[in-house]
Amino acid sequence: MLLSTIRTKNRSSFTLGAVLCVFGAISIGQPELANAQTALELLQPDIVPRSVVIARPFRVYADPALPPEETGLRELSLTDVEAVARRFFARDRRYQIVDFTSAVLGEARETTHEETVFIAEQSARLGYGHHRSYNLASSVSEFDSAIAAYQRTTRSWTHPEDLGEVWLTLARVHLELSEVDPERADEHLAHATEAFRRLIRVNPDRQVGDLNFPNSVVGAYRRAYLDHIINRGAELRLTHQEALRLAQIADAQLVVYAFVMTVEDGHTLVLQAYDTQESRFVIDEEFAIVPELTAVSSAIEAALSRMAACQELIPAPVVEPPNGRGTLYLSTAFSLGTYTTRPTDRVFANYGAKVSLSIMLRETFGLYLSGMQWTAPRDADGELLRPLESTRGVIGVTAGGRAGGRLRAFAVGGLDFTRLGRFRATDSFWCKVSEGEAFEFDEERRCLQSDMVDEEPQLQFGLSFGVGVDVNLSGPFWLHLQGNTSIYSLPIEDRRVNFPLWVDLGFTYELGR
Repeated sequence: MLLSTIRTKNRSSFTLGAVLCVFGAISIGQPELANAQTALELLQPDIVPRSVVIARPFRVYADPALPPEETGLRELSLTDVEAVARRFFARDRRYQIVDFTSAVLGEARETTHEETVFIAEQSARLGYGHHRSYNLASSVSEFDSAIAAYQRTTRSWTHPEDLGEVWLTLARVHLELSEVDPERADEHLAHATEAFRRLIRVNPDRQVGDLNFPNSVVGAYRRAYLDHIINRGAELRLTHQEALRLAQIADAQLVVYAFVMTVEDGHTLVLQAYDTQESRFVIDEEFAIVPELTAVSSAIEAALSRMAACQELIPAPVVEPPNGRGTLYLSTAFSLGTYTTRPTDRVFANYGAKVSLSIMLRETFGLYLSGMQWTAPRDADGELLRPLESTRGVIGVTAGGRAGGRLRAFAVGGLDFTRLGRFRATDSFWCKVSEGEAFEFDEERRCLQSDMVDEEPQLQFGLSFGVGVDVNLSGPFWLHLQGNTSIYSLPIEDRRVNFPLWVDLGFTYELGR
């Protein structure tokens, strides 16, 4: 088993709150941790576990030029690292492990993925052919196309040797170009070094030694390896984009990755964990490995415990009540309409505001309440001698249903209680001239009291009906459209107006969503 020293270097920047979380996690022993977890389960029963994927293969970066006694880790298996991580996440109900191999293979079976792999392989094959025929410029172009296609696939994880071979040959092509194009030699050498760094990152097991390659290739390869060592593996870590890509492939919220690197003072285990909820690496730590000290499992568990102690719980989504019971729809709208039966010859428009509330007892049935205030200003012909105020309330029931979650159709029906304000109207020209005052201009031009309707406020009662539709805009917000009518039956005689028709346009807010 890999062993670890107590010397841990944390590459993450911590806020004061995070430091306190880490201190609390470190201070918890195994029995206390179990008790704390039990208490957590009692206090937070409704949570959604984070899906975790452990990326493989784990890679060992050890320059083959080093003496055998310094590269022993190349022969060691890192399965212990995965086993430790799996045990940690398996016993914590806040996490759920996703199988990396199944996720990657599932992605590889996608038609688009297979087509991209085919394009990459064809470009690589052409690149190898151009290199053999010493058509170096065309070789670079084909290899660039192959790499771009490979990077859109999962081959760097499932078949790293394929992408590694492309990087290796591309590096050799640039080295050869540096010899035939002296004016751009430095540029080609830089491209070769970068290609070697990419080769090492993807496929560190690829042997580039004196027996198989010329000294110029071996020297450039080892210089690239030295760059990684000097930078302490900065380019060997998962990038933000790679972690997001793996999370997307595995449908996971937490991506865990580890690798071992040989440095001047020994061997280092690097552990990373990327949380898509926080869009950052919540673990990026190094552990110097010294065989005679404690097992690496202790260091890994400590790092994972610090991460888990500071991660927020994901609450379970609120499940809508069965059959939509308890849902409320509150609507506010602009209202426009008229009375089809009236004492005036001309139609006069009424406008105002309406507020309504639907209390759903079932998904398709509920109670309905509404209130509305109308004002009818003086019409163009002057038949209304003063603005008419109408205050209406409706109480009843509603029925309807949703279609596809974006559309809600409904019908309402109930009792209409309407209070009409003082009603003053006339169709006499001279009464319009006199502003509704009884007045005699001469024997032929006069306004009589009998020429006018002048009634005090009145209550009218009847039945109201309406149909409408709500269109979902975003979340609980809906666009509201409703058409209505009423039939007044009380008082039995002397009803001023009847059969109003009106349209409401506004917004609905769904409470309890």
